[in-house]
Amino acid sequence: MSKEQTVKVNLNNACSVILTQYGAEILNESNKKLEQQCPALKLSRYQAGERYEVQLWQMIQDFGHYMGMECVSPIEMVIELEMDKVREVLL
Repeated sequence: MSKEQTVKVNLNNACSVILTQYGAEILNESNKKLEQQCPALKLSRYQAGERYEVQLWQMIQDFGHYMGMECVSPIEMVIELEMDKVREVLL
C-alpha cells in the first residue's frame, strides 16, 4: 500500500458508532457489573440505534473481543472519526 493510500489515526481520537442490539447489551452488562462493584455509580443504559461516542482505544477495548468473522456485530460497521483530529495527525 502506498503512502498516499494510508491515513494515520491516533487511538486517542474521538470516534462514534451506532450500536446494534448486541452492542447495547454488551455495554449495559458491563455497566451493570461496574455498578455491582461500586453501588454509588449510576451509569448510562444504552439502546440499539443509539450513537456511542468514545476515544478509539475505548471502542477497541469495549468491542474488540466481540468482533470476528461470522460473529454478530455489536456496532454498525462504520466508525466516524472527528476530521479535525485526523487532519492534525496528517499535517
